[in-house]
Amino acid sequence: MIEEEEQPSPQTSKPSTHTDTDSIHSTQSIRNDQQTNRLHLVRSYASGYSGFGPETAYADINLKHTTTGATLGSVATNDPNFEVDWSHDDPENPRNWSMAYKAFVVFAMSYATTVTVLYSTSYTVTVGRLEQVFDVGHLTALLGLTTYLIGMAAGSTVLAPLSEMYGRRPVYIVSTAMFVILILPCALAKNIESLLIPRFFGAFAAASLVSNAPGSINDIVVEKYRALAFCIWSIGPLNGPVVGPVIGGFTFQYLGWRW
Repeated sequence: MIEEEEQPSPQTSKPSTHTDTDSIHSTQSIRNDQQTNRLHLVRSYASGYSGFGPETAYADINLKHTTTGATLGSVATNDPNFEVDWSHDDPENPRNWSMAYKAFVVFAMSYATTVTVLYSTSYTVTVGRLEQVFDVGHLTALLGLTTYLIGMAAGSTVLAPLSEMYGRRPVYIVSTAMFVILILPCALAKNIESLLIPRFFGAFAAASLVSNAPGSINDIVVEKYRALAFCIWSIGPLNGPVVGPVIGGFTFQYLGWRW
C-alpha cells in the first residue's frame, strides 16, 4: 500500500515568524497605502527627480516637505522630513538670489578653495631651507606637505556631513577662522614638530572649503547653468597647486620661509 502524503490545507495557520523588522515594513506599507490618494507634483533640487509623491502637511505653510525619488530609493529612511522643497518665489531660496550675488558667491567659493590648495603646494619651495634651519632630513622636511594632505582628507569626512546637519554658513565661518589662526604657529615655529602639527589641523579645518564648495554652488545655481558655474568655480582650485610654488617661490626669495 502506498501512503498518500498529507498536503497542508491552504487555510492551515503556520507558526508566526513575524519580527520587529517586518512590523516596521508593514507599518510603512500601510502608511504608503493610506497616502496614495494624496499625491502632488514635486521636484527635488538635489536629485533632479520630478514626479508625484505623497504630500505631508506641516504647520509651517512656507515649507513643503515631500518624498522625492531620492527618498523613495533610499534604504536608510523613507521619512520625507529630511527633504525640504521651496515654493516658487520664496526669497529665502538661494536659487532666487540676484545674479550679481550668485556671481559673488561663486567667486568667493573659488577664491577660498584656491587659497586652500595654494597653501599646500607653496610649502614645497621652502623644503631646502627647512632642512638647514631645523637640521632635519629631506624626507622629514617633506612631511609638511604629507600632513597637510592627510589633514584635508580627514577633515572632509567630518566637515562635509556637518554642513548638511547645521548648514554651510556656520561650518564655513568656524573652519575658515581656525585655518587662518593656525597659519600663525607655522610662521613662528621653532622646530619641525611645531610646524607639522599646525599644518595638519589647519588643513583639517580648510577641508570644508574644498569639500563643501561644490555643494554651495549646486545650492544656488539651477540645472541649466550648473555646468557653467562649476567650470568658472573650478578655474581657481585646478590652478591653485600650480600657482602655489610660483607665489611661494617669490615670497621665499624676498621675504623668507616664515612668510
